[in-house]
Amino acid sequence: MRRPGPSRLAWLSIPVLLAAIIVLWAADLRGSRDSAYLMMALNLVFSALVSLFIAYLIARSFLVRSTPGLLLLGCGVVIWGSAGAVATAAAGDDANILITIHNSCVWLSALCHLAGVSLSLWSRRTLSPPALWLPAGYVFAAGAVGVVTLSALAGWMPTFFVQGQGGTPLRQFVLISAVAMFAFTALLLAATSRTPLSPFAYWYALALALIATGLFGVMLQSSAASILGWTGRTAQFLGGLYMLIAAVASVRESRVWGISLEAALRESEERYRTLVETAPDAIVVHRDGRFLYANSTALLLVGAESFERLACHTVLDFFRLAEHEQAVERTRTAMAGNRLPMREGTLLRLDGQEVAVEFHTAPVDFRGARAVQTIIRDITERKRAEEALRELNVTLESRVAQRTAELERRARQLQKLTLELSQAEDRERRRIAALLHEDVQQQIAGAKFHLGLLRSRGKDDPQRATLDKVNELLKEAIEKSRNLSHDLSPAVLHMNDLAEVLRWLARETAAKHGLTVHVDVLGDAFRQSEALTMFLFRAAQEMLFNVIKHAQVNEAAVRVHRMGQCLCLSVSDRGCGFDPQDLKETSGFGLLSIRERVELLGGRMKIQSAKGQGSRFHIVVPDGHQTEG
Repeated sequence: MRRPGPSRLAWLSIPVLLAAIIVLWAADLRGSRDSAYLMMALNLVFSALVSLFIAYLIARSFLVRSTPGLLLLGCGVVIWGSAGAVATAAAGDDANILITIHNSCVWLSALCHLAGVSLSLWSRRTLSPPALWLPAGYVFAAGAVGVVTLSALAGWMPTFFVQGQGGTPLRQFVLISAVAMFAFTALLLAATSRTPLSPFAYWYALALALIATGLFGVMLQSSAASILGWTGRTAQFLGGLYMLIAAVASVRESRVWGISLEAALRESEERYRTLVETAPDAIVVHRDGRFLYANSTALLLVGAESFERLACHTVLDFFRLAEHEQAVERTRTAMAGNRLPMREGTLLRLDGQEVAVEFHTAPVDFRGARAVQTIIRDITERKRAEEALRELNVTLESRVAQRTAELERRARQLQKLTLELSQAEDRERRRIAALLHEDVQQQIAGAKFHLGLLRSRGKDDPQRATLDKVNELLKEAIEKSRNLSHDLSPAVLHMNDLAEVLRWLARETAAKHGLTVHVDVLGDAFRQSEALTMFLFRAAQEMLFNVIKHAQVNEAAVRVHRMGQCLCLSVSDRGCGFDPQDLKETSGFGLLSIRERVELLGGRMKIQSAKGQGSRFHIVVPDGHQTEG
């Protein structure tokens, strides 16, 4: 229980008075030095007024904390302070009544002190509403003193003291138990509080020890108002003085009108300091705009060499002027007992530098009164990382946009090349068809004409049979070249109606291969370009040829419809089906080639088929693309 400075000698009064009591008891000095007026004055000054002041401070703290331990402590103080004055005023010259009232009330006070400190240590309960519990508790304490006094005056209480003989066994038991409870309460305060002790805990523990010493002294006296009795009273009055010092020290330490009893308030400042000093975040505690505590991280963050330097400034000094109103409102909300959500802001260092931080604000009980605890985290590096990430995202988005534009340009080029390839194929087909029609067919026709002249000269010519055979071959050659020319570049392809082109394909397929094709055209299917019409015609032709070759059916369906800016072509059958994976081996202008060209045009092709369940081919291609070179 040592304290720095002169107060560390305050405990010496206890062994000194205890030794004096033992010496006086051993000397057995008899005689009475009683003075009712002196007793009344001493009781009023050192007991009643001191207890009134302490009870007021405890009341203010109880209204904040609402803990039953504080309320019981206040009741104990009220009973102790009123015991001496009430007993002196009510008893008159009757020593037994005076001692009965005083000792009974002191016992109740000791019980309240012990219960209050114990509850504060081991109970987390609170009483609500505190404004109702406080007057009820104090009235109950005053009523207990009144009941004891009335009972003693009415003769309902057993005898406590016989002048010249000393206390009865009942009185000795009451005082011994009161001494034990006061002493044990003092030990609880000293043993369970932080090290070093707070001023309040130190002085109040000494006060209770002095009261226990004084009660021990009066317990040993055989005559009221003896020298031994006055020595015991002196110890009790000195205990009252120590209580007053404890209360003043509490107010000075916490800077509020309240009691900072650590055990009663369950505050262990040493553990709190150990926790926050090792915290990586800055932690400050403030009240009414003034700093009460700051850990080393907080001092480093604001650029203060010591807490004294920080305490020279108000909380608002570390905020921008535009944020003062918001800071005041958050503090007011926290003081009302509400936790606030995290928010980001700017902290002004003492050197004027701005630091990006986030604040976590919550109420806290600090040194016996409500305060505000703010946890401050420096997020400068995080903000820099976020800014760098934001810039990187902008750069990446720009690059992605550039690459996307480049890919779109390349895709349009591929689409153009694909259409140009289809157009080149179509032109080559036309050229070959024209060559067959205008050259090969004419030459064959000329040969057939001259062969006819030879045949007409001699019907009995032995070569007549050979000539007839050659004539038939030339006739077949003319027919095949005519069909080939027609197949290479049908005249219907130059029409502007895709539906009519597909219907012609259906008729040709039925005529040549016996496959009935049902054409279903929904909506407007006019072509947008000759190359696209040619591509869709060749695709439908290839898919129908696949039906003829593999499906083993006599019917198929071709369906065309427009979907937005796209043309959709589907060919289906109910044949034997196939495994689409087998198409990987397909080459030439087969289904795989169709898929590749569809994708180059910016479209897609889907094949649905399974063995024994028929097939369905879907092609979707954009209609009317804009291309660039």
